[in-house]
Amino acid sequence: QLTVRMGAMLRSSVDIAISRFESKELLAVVELQAALRACRLTHVLLREGLPDLDEFEEVLAEANEAVGFLSFSSRILDKATRDAIDDLLPNCAYRQDAVLFDRPPPTAFTPPPERDKAPRSTPPHLLFGTSPLNAEYAMLAAAAGTGFGPRHAEALLEVLGEAGMQALSRALSEHLAALLPHSLSSYVLALQEALPAEIKQPSHVYGAAGCLGYYEAKLLDLRGYEELHSGVLH
Repeated sequence: QLTVRMGAMLRSSVDIAISRFESKELLAVVELQAALRACRLTHVLLREGLPDLDEFEEVLAEANEAVGFLSFSSRILDKATRDAIDDLLPNCAYRQDAVLFDRPPPTAFTPPPERDKAPRSTPPHLLFGTSPLNAEYAMLAAAAGTGFGPRHAEALLEVLGEAGMQALSRALSEHLAALLPHSLSSYVLALQEALPAEIKQPSHVYGAAGCLGYYEAKLLDLRGYEELHSGVLH
């Protein structure tokens, strides 16, 4: 009976960790990584006294709804794919200086996507053990930053695994391939037609700042077109 009870509680902890991830933006993958690590360690310690406890991978696969013989999907993969396509790519801008996707200030053109509701009143022992520990882990997750960067990509790789990352990469490639001939091509053609006829490549002697200033001056009218801010250059 004790083995069955501990197994049920472990399944509840894994399910709650995934449900919390489904209710938040993709940045919450850092919290999911920490929660699954805690569950895995708990399982290791429990197996010392309860050797008949189910394997952790079986528990995770069951909670993640990835138990089919030919199952190529899961709750975590579906959530990551949906958020990357519906939120990260269209609503965030990549910052090369910080090496991350950063979310610009909210506008009427970028409403937040719909997400699942968070689990109701989760007992502290089903997260990280106690209320103080839950608060500490929440602070650690928040410290990972407000933009999707390498830390979040590493966490996503860990929770999805190699097969999950391959599926995610394939879904993103197919999505981008569909955007190019339809949504993006019209913007590119319109931008090409709107470029000044006399624009040319400035000499390198002006330096990076001088070259940037040249293009900023030439494209001043184009940059001021409001539709580009909401549809392309946000």
